[in-house]
Amino acid sequence: MRQDFAFLIQCGTASHHWEDFVDNPQWLELFHAFSALQHMRIPPRLGELIASALQELTEERVMDALPMLRHLYLPPPSESTQQAIEPFISSRQRSSCPVTVYLTEMY
Repeated sequence: MRQDFAFLIQCGTASHHWEDFVDNPQWLELFHAFSALQHMRIPPRLGELIASALQELTEERVMDALPMLRHLYLPPPSESTQQAIEPFISSRQRSSCPVTVYLTEMY
């Protein structure tokens, strides 16, 4: 498997509620383990949770999580997911390390 590409967590059954088990600081801590990650696909059921975690990054900390990320593959976002991910994307653009977002239904 390429080291710069990862699928992020395959979800189990519909009865699992990720928000009950993983909070935003835990997502951000997990992302630190993938500092060389350049491409990330987010499953539909995790889109809003991960977008919410990334939204917590301040302008100064935006490069702390996933510093090498260049391509983010998201399911077509809900309005709340889109609002949550926009600050992360904007901050990355201002930091001269933009992330290209691809909307895909490949799951």
